[in-house]
Amino acid sequence: MLHKQNEGLSKTRDYGVHHSSKNTEIVVFIDDDDLLDHTYLECAYYTLCANKEASWAYCDVVNFESVQGLWAQHFSCERMKKENLLVSQAMVRKSAFYDVGGFALEGNGHYEDWVFWLKLMAKGHFPVHMSFYGFWYRRKNNSGQLKLANSNHKKNMKIIKKYAAQIKQNVYPIEYPKEDYNWDGINEVISDLVYPEFEKNEKINILAIVPWMIVGGADKFNLDLFRRIDKSKYSITLLTTQPTEYIWRQQF
Repeated sequence: MLHKQNEGLSKTRDYGVHHSSKNTEIVVFIDDDDLLDHTYLECAYYTLCANKEASWAYCDVVNFESVQGLWAQHFSCERMKKENLLVSQAMVRKSAFYDVGGFALEGNGHYEDWVFWLKLMAKGHFPVHMSFYGFWYRRKNNSGQLKLANSNHKKNMKIIKKYAAQIKQNVYPIEYPKEDYNWDGINEVISDLVYPEFEKNEKINILAIVPWMIVGGADKFNLDLFRRIDKSKYSITLLTTQPTEYIWRQQF
């Protein structure tokens, strides 16, 4: 466990990476009040193993608490110069992190995540977008950081424009699902993978399969059923056969 004097988010993240193991090749950033889906680390790790040319991997987002909803945006270099399509949470190669000098940011800017992505793009680094909701972002209407960022918006945008201007060439991501993926090539990286060990338990696993999810009586019944079932005895996985933009996702 590392402890340091509070000097802001950027310096804290840089401090953490600089004190990580020399053997560490990949780092993940997450704030203490946000959540990761239990499959996120595994999916992001395998994604970077299978796309060695990419510098970071990120996913779509479920907003919860004060503001609820889904955030799924296709990556765009030009739009990133004007608006932040991403969030702070991502799995990043440490070599790319050091290549751009980490999160280090002059002044008291509060768009450090956005600046970090722009710095990576300026050096030609690009991401892999995993099209699944693996990150849960806690939205607070009255948070101190949000108020501070809004009050310094004009000054922060000057910093954004400075780093956006350093991007001289368009940066293209890898988007999944990827129709032209070479599945034969996966054999080349299998030996590099480290398989996680799963905790064994005595729970009964239940797989619930539905065609799709839509707000209505049937889903309300399922939601009530899943809420009331004894979680100490049963573990539930809900599988849909068709993708859906589902506004009750966070409830499940």
